[in-house]
Amino acid sequence: MEVRQHRLKNYWDVIYDPQINLSHFAEIDLNDVNRNIGHRYRLVDFSKLNDSNSISCKLDKHNFRECDFFGESKGNKINFSNCKFEKIYFGYGLYKNVKFQKCDFIKCSFNMAKFIDCQFIDCRFDDISFSGNETIFQNTLINSKRIVSAAFLNVDEDVLKQYATTVDYQKKRFENTKAKFAKNLLVSVSSTTDDDLYYNAVKTYLISRSKAKIEKFQYGAKDADKGRIRKISYQVRAITSIIELLILRVSGLINDWGNSILRALIIGVAMIFIFSIGYYFLMDTSVVGAIIKSIDITLLAGYTKHVTKLTPVHQQIVMLFNMILGLWWYAIMIPTLINRICVSRQ
Repeated sequence: MEVRQHRLKNYWDVIYDPQINLSHFAEIDLNDVNRNIGHRYRLVDFSKLNDSNSISCKLDKHNFRECDFFGESKGNKINFSNCKFEKIYFGYGLYKNVKFQKCDFIKCSFNMAKFIDCQFIDCRFDDISFSGNETIFQNTLINSKRIVSAAFLNVDEDVLKQYATTVDYQKKRFENTKAKFAKNLLVSVSSTTDDDLYYNAVKTYLISRSKAKIEKFQYGAKDADKGRIRKISYQVRAITSIIELLILRVSGLINDWGNSILRALIIGVAMIFIFSIGYYFLMDTSVVGAIIKSIDITLLAGYTKHVTKLTPVHQQIVMLFNMILGLWWYAIMIPTLINRICVSRQ
């Protein structure tokens, strides 16, 4: 196979290295990999596993550095365990039923790669490149937060100038790519049996989408081609998006992004307890009376019963704040409970 030019031309990719010598690369069969545990400058063809009529391949504690993986595994069982992948390009490969267990991926590129029915178990990711539309995961187990948070962004201004682009523009595209990729991962794990990974993917996608909106509006506010009114509009939308992200994070914290009824219940009980203490000292009432008042207002059952025209303003403010927090908590707690009872991932 002729060595591809991606390492020399794809400046946005983590494996970009204009100084690399492509003549060093040599093609090897996946079945030949077990002969050595260290591999560098190799072109590893996954489709060649079928040529030997083999149906499985186990690789343990192998180190791959500056290699290209490609070809279609066609569903053969390929297991990588405790392996290290450094500056590996997985592009133009179709990987089916491949398992990566306790593997390290360092400065690797998943651009143009497709993973179907694969597993990434207890893997570590550091500086990873991927595409929002052209990196595909289907029915694959993977920790979305780990890989998305490890995304690589080239901010080398000297390199970017050569390709007539800027750091700000790359940041905007970067966050948009992360949001698209996170959505793909969410769809992928939703068809698997691991609930923890699913809710992890929900959290990752929602936060990534909000960050993409913030970066888009902040970039628009800096764009010299836009008029003053439009810049102000983008600034306002950026601020509202930041507030939206904050609300989203706090709301997700309450029920662990839909994964924990117990956490939501504990936070509700803690809220009732804290306001009970406040009512006891502020309103000259008994302990039982303070608890009842806190429960009534938090659960939205007795706000009007406890607030009258004669209630001092400072007490009204405390009870109003209690009611707002109670409404917020209630709006999160009930859907979480219903979704879990109905076994619905929403």
